[in-house]
Amino acid sequence: MNLSWFKGLSGKLFALLVVPLLALTVSIAGSNYYISELADRLEKATTGSTPLVRYSGQMDAATNDISRFAWMALGSEDATEQQRAIERLNRSQHNFEQALQKYLQLPQSAEYAKEFEQVKNRWPVLKENISWITTALQNQTPEPEIKAYVRKDLKESLELIDGVNQTITEERMAKLENETHQEQLEVRRVEAMVSIVGLLVGVSVLALGALQIRRVVRLLDQSVQALYVSSKDVSAGSEQLAAASLQVASSSTESASAIEETVATMEELTSMVKVGADNGRQAATLAQESRQYAVVGEKEIGALIESMKEVSEKARKMAEVVAVIDDLAFQTNLLALNAAVEAARAGEQGKGFAVVAEAVRSLAQRSASSAKDIHAMIEASQITIDKGVSIADRGGEALRNIVTSIQKVTDLNAEVAVATQEQSHGISQMSVAMNQMDSSTQQNAAASEEVSASAQAMQNQALQLEAIAAELYALVHGKEKGSLVETPFLNLNSAVLVKR
Repeated sequence: MNLSWFKGLSGKLFALLVVPLLALTVSIAGSNYYISELADRLEKATTGSTPLVRYSGQMDAATNDISRFAWMALGSEDATEQQRAIERLNRSQHNFEQALQKYLQLPQSAEYAKEFEQVKNRWPVLKENISWITTALQNQTPEPEIKAYVRKDLKESLELIDGVNQTITEERMAKLENETHQEQLEVRRVEAMVSIVGLLVGVSVLALGALQIRRVVRLLDQSVQALYVSSKDVSAGSEQLAAASLQVASSSTESASAIEETVATMEELTSMVKVGADNGRQAATLAQESRQYAVVGEKEIGALIESMKEVSEKARKMAEVVAVIDDLAFQTNLLALNAAVEAARAGEQGKGFAVVAEAVRSLAQRSASSAKDIHAMIEASQITIDKGVSIADRGGEALRNIVTSIQKVTDLNAEVAVATQEQSHGISQMSVAMNQMDSSTQQNAAASEEVSASAQAMQNQALQLEAIAAELYALVHGKEKGSLVETPFLNLNSAVLVKR
């Protein structure tokens, strides 16, 4: 590719397309890189804040559990329930300590670390509060004294820790939201810049394209005018050639080869007709067999649909039985609960009965849970069975359509047999046409002489069109004017362009 190519129409159009495209590509690539950097910064900020917020939430949940289980142990009249509440109180203390240790291991700003020092310093006091409450409950300290301690000391520790945690979390979330908003504004600003650049590039392309198209249209118009004048002369000389060419095209040019091709075609047609007849008979047999198979398949699908409907009905009945079991389990649970209440009222004499009632209640709850699981499984099975019935219905409909289609194929095969007979009759008519073609071959000699004289006259006129075509070539490709080398029976399709 040399410099002259860029002077032509192809080179100019190429530059008009590529240069704005490159500018737009560079702009988009730069904006994508900047947006990617903003996304990375936002992801780092989110990743750093999420664990801190999670562990802070775990500490809040633990403090709520500490308060709840402390009051639960204090208000429980049963020793077993009180001991269970104390165990949950100690477990909540352990959960708070784990969350606190994980929170302190994470990096954080100096401002938040300074605020969190209050929680860190208050933690030993909270442990001491919980230990005092546990010891007081085990030693059967008077209830008013324990309640006073919980309302004052324990409440003071929990409120301080919850307040600091909540303040830090709200500040951290507000800061993260502000950073996210700023990053979104940056992204919108970059997108607006890309849109403006794209608009400017589009306007530039339209302007340059309009100027280039105007110049090309002016030059092409001059060339077309010259071509039009020359084509008038060519048209006058080609009238005689066209009249003679009609005879040549219908007789001499095609007659000899057409006769040979027709004979070969007739032999092929005879063979094809025989093969078509055999294939038609085989297709009819296969279509009949396919129809029988399809009818059998339709009956089987019908039986399958009925079977699936029976399964669906049995599944509904099972769901009703499971509902009865669930209701029985609920009633048993209520009875066990009432028995437990009565046993608690009986005091020491009802402890054994309370244990049995608790076991019965546990079994009732397990039975209810199992009944719900079975009911859910039956509902899922019912949905699957309904889908199967729907699919089987559609399959039956598809088989009925197949039976109808096979019947149509059988009818079409019968029509093919009739068409085969008509092809045989057509072959006999082609033999008659071959005799007529032999007669037309005798007229070729006189017509060929007229074609030769007309072609000689058109040769001189075609040379003028050659020069005009060279100018158009130079306009499109940006090269110097060339010349068309004369060839026998010259025309624009058989001309070869060479440089002078």
